[in-house]
Formats: sequence, C-alpha cells, structure tokens
Amino acid sequence: MFSLLRQFWLGNDSLQYVLDYTQYARVGTIGPVELPPLPDRFVAVKFYTGRALMDTPAHREMLRALIERIGRRYPIVTLNTSLALDEHADYVFQNIRD
Repeated sequence: MFSLLRQFWLGNDSLQYVLDYTQYARVGTIGPVELPPLPDRFVAVKFYTGRALMDTPAHREMLRALIERIGRRYPIVTLNTSLALDEHADYVFQNIRD
C-alpha cells in the first residue's frame, strides 16, 4: 500500500488517486484487549528508521544514550509493533543500563 500510494503520501497526487485504489468497509466491534499494567508515570518511546533518522551506528548510539538517560528517571514503555509494513524499521534496544 505504501508503495502504491507513495505519490499521494509525498503530496504529489490527489485524494481521488487514493479513492481509485481503495475500498472501505465498516469494522465490526471487538472486545476489550488485555494490556499489561502500566506504572502511574512513564515515558513512551518509539524510534524508527527513515530519511529523517537513518539507521547508522551514530544514531543507534545517540538513541541508546537518550533512552538510558530517560530510564534513570522514569520507567520506559516502548511502542514497537514488530510489524514490517513499509521500508521503515523500528529501533529496538535491549539490555538498557539504568
């Protein structure tokens, strides 16, 4: 979908272009989703690769340092989906020091 509608996302094509390639249907109601409990105060983070934040060792080091610094003051909740929907990839950090 991202590739097909790329010119629309970039602002080079009209909404009609999107409407020509899409169909819409009402989504039925689903039940509640059980989520793990969250702390009263936390910082939510999501970093992903792209032109604005390319996947380089320097960027990984900078983001890891930022997350470690935040983690010394607040619990961190990461918003990673583990889904590959386009050319972007989530930055995933393991073994963060506190």
